[in-house]
Formats: sequence, C-alpha cells, structure tokens
Amino acid sequence: MKLDAKALVWNRAALDGGGRSARAGDRALADALKVHGLVMNGGVHHAVQAVGELEVQAAAAGFEYFGLSSIAEVLRRVQHDPKLREWSDATEEEANRLYWAVLPDDGGLAARFEQVFRDKPTEFGPIDDASPIV
Repeated sequence: MKLDAKALVWNRAALDGGGRSARAGDRALADALKVHGLVMNGGVHHAVQAVGELEVQAAAAGFEYFGLSSIAEVLRRVQHDPKLREWSDATEEEANRLYWAVLPDDGGLAARFEQVFRDKPTEFGPIDDASPIV
C-alpha cells in the first residue's frame, strides 16, 4: 500500500524527527508529536519530565504553529506555574484534563496538520523516494 504525501510527512515527523530536509512544518510537527505521544502514554507531567525544558518549549512552539495555543499554554504552565508544576495526583489530573479537553487523541493534531499541509505545502520538505519511511 502506497501512502499519500500527508501520511509520509506525518510518519517522517513521528519516526525521523522531520527528516533530512526538514522545513518549519516538519520540525513543528516532529516537536509536537514527540511530546504528544508521551502525554498520550503517560500524562502531561510524565511528558514534561521525560524530555528536557528545551524540548517542551519546542513542542509548545510546534503546537502554536498548528494553531493549538491552548496546548502550548498547558505545557508551559506545567513547567512554570507553581500550582501545576509539582507532580501530584491532583495536579496530574488537572493538567491532563486541560490537555485532553483540547486534544483527546491524535485526531485534533492530525486535522490541524492536514489543514496547514494543504494551505502551506512548501512549509514541509519534499517527499524523497529514497526515504526509509514506507
């Protein structure tokens, strides 16, 4: 089965950090997906603690790139807001509630990516037939 360009770009971001010829859209998607995957597997605090501060900031910028500013704000609050920063059952529940209210699954991020990919295809690197992603 041959994947379409959107699927190839998504996979390249998820599996190869955006690829060898990554452009702004590729990097934003790769950064957002890295943290989003960790959130989906273990919650917001887990994700923030599993990656460094710079990676959280890059992910926040990636979410903003795709118009998901509220997710960027959740990530920043968990890093810096004294009421959410400390990891407890209550703060984990609140951070997850805020995040999942906007992005309960991959569908929301995928839809935003697809819209940007349609509107600004030059923001993403070319699909290389020699790419290891199939």
